[in-house]
Amino acid sequence: MKNISLLAACAFLACSGAALAQKAGSWSASVGVTQIAPDVDSGNLSAPSLPGTKVDINSNTQITGALNYALTDNIVINTPLGFGFKHKVS
Repeated sequence: MKNISLLAACAFLACSGAALAQKAGSWSASVGVTQIAPDVDSGNLSAPSLPGTKVDINSNTQITGALNYALTDNIVINTPLGFGFKHKVS
C-alpha cells in the first residue's frame, strides 16, 4: 500500500507544474480523499470472552475537503471538512 501511495504522490508532483501562491485575504477550497486505516494489535481479550478472542477494526475511505483563508502571504487558516468515518469492529 505504501508503494501505491508513493507512486500516486510522484504522479501528482509530476503533473503539478508551477506552484500556486495565495495572497493575503484570499479564500480557497480543496477536495480530496482520506483513508483512516487503524493498525490494531489487540492480542487475546481477557475474561469473560472466549479464549483466543481478538478484536479488529476495518479501514474507511471518505471524500474530504477544506476551506482555506490566507491571513498573510505565508500563513493560512485551514478548516477541514468531511463526512463521518464509520468503522466495523469485529
